[in-house]
Amino acid sequence: EKNKEIFARSDHEPIHATLTMDDSSSFKVSSWNVQERVENGVLTYISSMPFIAGKGGLSRKLTNWFLRDEVRQEHLRQVMQFVRRELIGSAGARPRADAVVLQELSPDVIGALSSEFGDELYLHASELPPEPDTPQHCWAMTIVVSRHELTPQPDVMTTTQQATKLITRRFATVIVPSFNLLLSSVHV
Repeated sequence: EKNKEIFARSDHEPIHATLTMDDSSSFKVSSWNVQERVENGVLTYISSMPFIAGKGGLSRKLTNWFLRDEVRQEHLRQVMQFVRRELIGSAGARPRADAVVLQELSPDVIGALSSEFGDELYLHASELPPEPDTPQHCWAMTIVVSRHELTPQPDVMTTTQQATKLITRRFATVIVPSFNLLLSSVHV
Protein backbone atom coordinates (compact mmCIF):
# COMPACT_ATOMS: atom_id res chain seq x y z
CA GLU A 1 0.00 0.00 0.00
CA LYS A 2 2.80 2.40 0.92
CA ASN A 3 4.54 1.95 -2.45
CA LYS A 4 1.52 1.55 -4.76
CA GLU A 5 2.20 4.91 -6.44
CA ILE A 6 5.68 3.72 -7.47
CA PHE A 7 4.53 0.26 -8.64
CA ALA A 8 1.73 1.92 -10.66
CA ARG A 9 4.08 4.14 -12.67
CA SER A 10 4.69 3.49 -16.33
CA ASP A 11 8.11 2.50 -17.62
CA HIS A 12 7.76 5.36 -20.15
CA GLU A 13 7.55 9.14 -19.86
CA PRO A 14 4.89 11.11 -21.76
CA ILE A 15 6.02 12.92 -24.89
CA HIS A 16 4.53 16.05 -26.46
CA ALA A 17 4.48 17.22 -30.06
CA THR A 18 3.14 20.28 -31.82
CA LEU A 19 2.09 19.81 -35.43
CA THR A 20 2.04 22.98 -37.53
CA MET A 21 -0.66 22.89 -40.19
CA ASP A 22 -0.52 24.47 -43.67
CA ASP A 23 -2.53 27.48 -42.50
CA SER A 24 -0.06 28.04 -39.61
CA SER A 25 -2.50 26.75 -37.01
CA SER A 26 -1.15 24.10 -34.68
CA PHE A 27 -2.38 20.84 -33.19
CA LYS A 28 -0.81 19.61 -29.95
CA VAL A 29 -0.57 15.90 -29.20
CA SER A 30 0.48 14.28 -25.94
CA SER A 31 1.46 10.62 -26.12
CA TRP A 32 2.05 8.13 -23.32
CA ASN A 33 2.78 4.43 -23.24
CA VAL A 34 1.08 3.73 -19.92
CA GLN A 35 2.49 0.17 -19.44
CA GLU A 36 -0.11 -2.53 -19.72
CA ARG A 37 -1.11 -4.18 -16.45
CA VAL A 38 -1.04 -7.82 -17.51
CA GLU A 39 1.46 -10.48 -16.53
CA ASN A 40 3.44 -10.36 -19.80
CA GLY A 41 3.41 -6.57 -19.84
CA VAL A 42 5.02 -6.07 -16.45
CA LEU A 43 7.14 -9.25 -16.48
CA THR A 44 8.88 -8.14 -19.71
CA TYR A 45 9.75 -4.83 -18.08
CA ILE A 46 10.83 -6.34 -14.75
CA SER A 47 12.98 -9.10 -16.26
CA SER A 48 14.88 -6.57 -18.37
CA MET A 49 16.21 -4.84 -15.25
CA PRO A 50 19.92 -5.76 -15.00
CA PHE A 51 19.80 -6.44 -11.24
CA ILE A 52 16.78 -8.79 -11.65
CA ALA A 53 17.40 -10.56 -14.97
CA GLY A 54 17.47 -14.33 -14.50
CA LYS A 55 16.26 -14.21 -10.89
CA GLY A 56 12.88 -15.93 -11.23
CA GLY A 57 11.83 -15.60 -7.59
CA LEU A 58 12.40 -11.86 -7.45
CA SER A 59 10.77 -11.38 -10.88
CA ARG A 60 7.70 -13.31 -9.72
CA LYS A 61 7.44 -11.30 -6.50
CA LEU A 62 7.68 -7.97 -8.33
CA THR A 63 5.22 -9.09 -11.01
CA ASN A 64 2.70 -9.92 -8.29
CA TRP A 65 3.18 -6.47 -6.73
CA PHE A 66 2.76 -4.70 -10.10
CA LEU A 67 -0.54 -6.55 -10.62
CA ARG A 68 -2.09 -6.08 -7.17
CA ASP A 69 -5.61 -4.58 -7.21
CA GLU A 70 -4.58 -1.44 -5.33
CA VAL A 71 -1.67 -0.90 -7.76
CA ARG A 72 -3.97 -1.35 -10.78
CA GLN A 73 -6.39 1.19 -9.27
CA GLU A 74 -3.54 3.66 -8.70
CA HIS A 75 -2.34 3.09 -12.28
CA LEU A 76 -5.85 3.87 -13.53
CA ARG A 77 -5.92 7.03 -11.39
CA GLN A 78 -2.61 8.16 -12.92
CA VAL A 79 -3.89 7.57 -16.48
CA MET A 80 -7.11 9.53 -15.77
CA GLN A 81 -5.14 12.35 -14.16
CA PHE A 82 -2.87 12.58 -17.23
CA VAL A 83 -5.80 12.72 -19.68
CA ARG A 84 -7.61 15.30 -17.53
CA ARG A 85 -4.52 17.51 -17.20
CA GLU A 86 -3.69 17.32 -20.91
CA LEU A 87 -7.18 17.76 -22.39
CA ILE A 88 -9.37 19.46 -19.78
CA GLY A 89 -6.88 21.24 -17.53
CA SER A 90 -6.72 21.17 -13.76
CA ALA A 91 -6.29 23.51 -10.79
CA GLY A 92 -6.95 26.55 -12.97
CA ALA A 93 -4.45 25.46 -15.63
CA ARG A 94 -5.53 25.37 -19.26
CA PRO A 95 -5.41 22.13 -21.27
CA ARG A 96 -2.00 21.39 -22.81
CA ALA A 97 -3.08 19.31 -25.80
CA ASP A 98 -5.70 18.91 -28.50
CA ALA A 99 -5.40 15.12 -28.41
CA VAL A 100 -3.88 12.39 -26.29
CA VAL A 101 -2.72 9.09 -27.76
CA LEU A 102 -2.20 6.23 -25.31
CA GLN A 103 -0.56 2.86 -25.82
CA GLU A 104 -0.47 -0.49 -23.95
CA LEU A 105 -4.06 -0.40 -22.78
CA SER A 106 -6.20 -3.32 -21.72
CA PRO A 107 -10.01 -3.33 -22.12
CA ASP A 108 -10.59 -2.31 -18.48
CA VAL A 109 -8.61 0.92 -18.99
CA ILE A 110 -10.47 1.65 -22.26
CA GLY A 111 -13.76 1.14 -20.39
CA ALA A 112 -12.70 3.43 -17.54
CA LEU A 113 -11.65 6.16 -20.01
CA SER A 114 -15.03 5.90 -21.76
CA SER A 115 -16.89 6.10 -18.44
CA GLU A 116 -14.84 9.02 -17.17
CA PHE A 117 -14.58 11.13 -20.32
CA GLY A 118 -17.18 9.84 -22.79
CA ASP A 119 -19.54 12.77 -22.17
CA GLU A 120 -16.96 15.55 -22.55
CA LEU A 121 -14.25 14.23 -24.92
CA TYR A 122 -14.11 12.21 -28.13
CA LEU A 123 -12.56 8.72 -27.89
CA HIS A 124 -11.67 6.01 -30.37
CA ALA A 125 -9.88 2.79 -29.37
CA SER A 126 -8.29 0.09 -31.47
CA GLU A 127 -10.26 -3.11 -31.94
CA LEU A 128 -9.88 -5.97 -29.51
CA PRO A 129 -7.31 -8.49 -30.73
CA PRO A 130 -8.83 -11.87 -31.66
CA GLU A 131 -6.54 -13.83 -29.30
CA PRO A 132 -8.00 -15.45 -26.17
CA ASP A 133 -8.08 -13.60 -22.88
CA THR A 134 -5.45 -15.28 -20.69
CA PRO A 135 -3.11 -13.90 -18.00
CA GLN A 136 -0.21 -14.29 -20.45
CA HIS A 137 -2.01 -12.47 -23.27
CA CYS A 138 -0.80 -9.02 -24.30
CA TRP A 139 -3.63 -6.71 -25.34
CA ALA A 140 -1.44 -3.72 -26.24
CA MET A 141 -4.50 -1.71 -27.34
CA THR A 142 -4.25 1.97 -28.24
CA ILE A 143 -6.66 4.91 -28.06
CA VAL A 144 -7.03 8.47 -29.33
CA VAL A 145 -8.79 10.91 -26.98
CA SER A 146 -9.47 14.47 -28.15
CA ARG A 147 -11.21 17.73 -27.40
CA HIS A 148 -12.11 17.81 -31.12
CA GLU A 149 -14.60 15.66 -32.97
CA LEU A 150 -13.07 12.48 -34.41
CA THR A 151 -13.98 10.38 -37.42
CA PRO A 152 -12.88 6.80 -36.68
CA GLN A 153 -10.88 5.03 -39.38
CA PRO A 154 -9.94 1.35 -39.71
CA ASP A 155 -7.07 0.41 -37.42
CA VAL A 156 -3.60 0.54 -38.90
CA MET A 157 -2.30 -3.01 -38.55
CA THR A 158 1.20 -4.44 -38.48
CA THR A 159 2.38 -8.02 -38.21
CA THR A 160 5.72 -8.97 -36.66
CA GLN A 161 7.33 -12.40 -36.51
CA GLN A 162 8.69 -12.98 -33.02
CA ALA A 163 10.81 -15.98 -32.02
CA THR A 164 7.84 -18.24 -31.25
CA LYS A 165 4.76 -16.50 -32.69
CA LEU A 166 3.36 -14.01 -35.16
CA ILE A 167 2.12 -10.79 -33.49
CA THR A 168 -0.51 -8.57 -35.12
CA ARG A 169 -0.97 -5.15 -33.58
CA ARG A 170 -3.83 -2.73 -34.21
CA PHE A 171 -3.40 1.02 -33.85
CA ALA A 172 -6.39 3.31 -33.24
CA THR A 173 -6.63 5.71 -36.17
CA VAL A 174 -8.88 8.74 -36.67
CA ILE A 175 -9.35 11.80 -38.81
CA VAL A 176 -9.70 15.10 -36.96
CA PRO A 177 -11.96 16.88 -39.50
CA SER A 178 -11.55 20.41 -38.12
CA PHE A 179 -7.78 20.12 -38.73
CA ASN A 180 -7.92 17.82 -41.79
CA LEU A 181 -5.53 15.57 -39.87
CA LEU A 182 -5.04 11.80 -39.85
CA LEU A 183 -3.87 10.67 -36.39
CA SER A 184 -2.84 7.19 -35.26
CA SER A 185 -1.84 5.96 -31.80
CA VAL A 186 1.15 3.81 -32.70
CA HIS A 187 2.79 1.29 -30.37
CA VAL A 188 6.14 0.09 -31.71
